[in-house]
Parts: sequence; C-alpha cells; structure tokens
Amino acid sequence: MAKIQVEIDTSEDAVIVVVDGELKKLSPPPSGHGKNEVIWKDNKIFKAYNGETVYFSRK
Repeated sequence: MAKIQVEIDTSEDAVIVVVDGELKKLSPPPSGHGKNEVIWKDNKIFKAYNGETVYFSRK
C-alpha cells in the first residue's frame, strides 16, 4: 500500500474521509445545521449522507 503525505487546512471545520486512497471532504448541510453519516460495507466506506436538521419553534 502506497503512503502519501498531504497538507490539510485546519483553519476550517471539516469532515474528511479517505476513500480508495483519496481524500474526500463531506460538505456541511446547506442550512449549517445537521449531520454527516458514513455507512460502511465490507470494511469500506460505502456511502455518506448529508442530513439537514429542521427546527420548529414552539409556543
């Protein structure tokens, strides 16, 4: 397995995963509120969800 060194900008919050040797940055939800969820299959990352949280104000 080849190893490489990369430089990552640590001045911003981010979720970064390695898929087949490449770095993939998961985008935050458009509203800025929500979650990223990674699904694994056979010990490999299969897919990722970018879920958005919607808040409702209650009286």
